[in-house]
Amino acid sequence: NATMDIAKQILDLDNTTLTTLATLVRAFSKLNEAKNLWLLENLRQSFPDISYEIGALEGDEQISFWRKDDFERNGCWVCVHYPKRPENDEQGTAIWLVSYPENKEQAETIAAKLGFVFSGVGKYKKGQAANWFREPGDNALSFFSEKHELLKRITDILTVLSD
Repeated sequence: NATMDIAKQILDLDNTTLTTLATLVRAFSKLNEAKNLWLLENLRQSFPDISYEIGALEGDEQISFWRKDDFERNGCWVCVHYPKRPENDEQGTAIWLVSYPENKEQAETIAAKLGFVFSGVGKYKKGQAANWFREPGDNALSFFSEKHELLKRITDILTVLSD
């Protein structure tokens, strides 16, 4: 298979190149952590009081963002899902508006302002149900090539949550 052929080619690399490659492989394993940090640092420029939570569901990693006053007022937050394996970036990063069941009415109003549609009730964390809203159609973005558009969309949602 192709991966084994590449692995065999790596055996022929000189020590300096091999060490550099090993460092890159270790860094690659930190890409999801770096994505979260990049989003957080950039969001803090517009929203210094932003809160966040990192989690995972099935094959996705997720990071959620909210501002305390906004969450207390409307019970909604932004959840960003991306593949656990960074090499699967082409599967896309999706942005969701999420609320707990008791806040569905507020979430529907906010979703309407954003042009989002109700996707259903599903898990947010272990045992916790949540209402999920998303942009219509397939609007997943590549983090690697569209991270600034991703940041803009998250910022737009957080701004609407503040209204």
